[in-house]
Amino acid sequence: MNKLLKNLTDRWAKLSKTQKSAVAVMGISLILASIFFYSWMIKINYSPLVSNMQVESAGKIAEKLKEMNVPYKLADEGKTIMVPEEKVYDLRLQLASDGVFTSEGMGFELFDNSPLGTTDFERQLNKQRALQEELRRTIIQLDAVDQARVHLVIPEKSVFIDEQGQSTASIFLKLKPMKSLEPAQIKGIVELVARSVENLDPKNVSVIDTKGQVLSDGINSESAGLSALQLKQQELKKAFEKDLEKRIQNLLERMFGAGKVLTMISADLDFNQREVTSVDWGENVIRSEQLLENDGASSSGNAGLVGENNRLTDTELGDSYPGLDGSGASSSNSSESIKNYEIDKIEEKIKYSPGEIKNLSIAVTVDGRLSQGNRAEIEEIVAAAAGFNPERGDKISVLSMEFDNSLLEENKKEMEKLAAEAQKQENINTIISWVIKGLGALAVLIFVILFMRSRKSKPKKQQVAITQPTPIAQVEEEISKEQQDQKIIANKSMQQQKKAQKIVQENTKEAVQVINTWLSED
Repeated sequence: MNKLLKNLTDRWAKLSKTQKSAVAVMGISLILASIFFYSWMIKINYSPLVSNMQVESAGKIAEKLKEMNVPYKLADEGKTIMVPEEKVYDLRLQLASDGVFTSEGMGFELFDNSPLGTTDFERQLNKQRALQEELRRTIIQLDAVDQARVHLVIPEKSVFIDEQGQSTASIFLKLKPMKSLEPAQIKGIVELVARSVENLDPKNVSVIDTKGQVLSDGINSESAGLSALQLKQQELKKAFEKDLEKRIQNLLERMFGAGKVLTMISADLDFNQREVTSVDWGENVIRSEQLLENDGASSSGNAGLVGENNRLTDTELGDSYPGLDGSGASSSNSSESIKNYEIDKIEEKIKYSPGEIKNLSIAVTVDGRLSQGNRAEIEEIVAAAAGFNPERGDKISVLSMEFDNSLLEENKKEMEKLAAEAQKQENINTIISWVIKGLGALAVLIFVILFMRSRKSKPKKQQVAITQPTPIAQVEEEISKEQQDQKIIANKSMQQQKKAQKIVQENTKEAVQVINTWLSED
């Protein structure tokens, strides 16, 4: 080890200032590259452990994490706790088993450690609190619900049945972004709470959202009891309106730009299934005709009218019976016509399918100001796109006014801010990556340069070793001239040694190079 250190020290001493600077730069570059690479490798990715927690609950979880020596970060004004991504699920299980990881409140676990001196009032109050929390935990399982709070009012039991009050409930819901609840889901929440609380009628359950809107309004009314067919008809009506709105919206946005037009359509659809039969009677046509005629004559002599014995004379009959003269002759003539007619009849049966459009009401609002001519053109375009029919009583209304885009601008700025932060972080990561790559390339380049210089420096050392021994050669030449006298030679030798020592002391580097050259030649 000492030999290695000595060798390194000797090599460092042989380097010039430029070479030493290059080695120092290369070393610093390697150290920085190693630090960046190590920090990048051990970077911790944090993931939410809990979110939207009350400050008290979040504080308990943070204290527990400190006891467990788990690193964490706070976000969303302290309502969200971030922990290393790979530990999220393990920590949730462990905190839940320790009773720390609770959903803002305690359910029926309130009764796990009930003290002996608890009064009836406290037990009833704890039961109500536990029931509220259990209902809250159940309601937030819905996909559209982010958070919920349940408030129950349960009156005390009375000994008189007539004086027994009814329970009431209020439910506050915070929905997830871009989510909404269907009427059937709201009714399900109402039924869930009503069936979970004693003496609670569904009519006494109110559901509101963060905007203060009463979502349960009309859910329990008589008109709300729609059949499956009626619900399907409402869905078809909404789908038809949305599809027509989208088509007109896309058409107008091509003309005015995105966000510059609003379209609303109300359609009245006829879901009755009808069958109409109509008969149209035409002109009469003779199908067949039959004509019968009968002509006849007879002569009976003196035949009487009554009989042979009681025959009346012509004088007695008088003139009221003509033709009854004494000759007894008579004649007859008859005709009969029968016609059969074919009646022209057109019978038409029309079956109307459900979903026929009764009428349409279309409202279009454009951002900005429109002239009367532009408004008329828009009405014409919308009428053609929607299948406008004035005979049905369809209506179109086109208005122009300035839109309030303040909320849109705020959302846009927020999105731009988030995008800028993401781009900034991406740029930092890119710069770090390129710095690491650049330092690595610089280190390789410096190493190559030093290697090439070390190869070029060897002939120079040999050249220096050949040219530098000149003073010693002169000393040897002077010594050779004094070889005649042994004593003089000895004296001269001592002088030469002293002179050589003096030269070595004055020229230490050159002397070292000469010695190294001699050693390398040997």
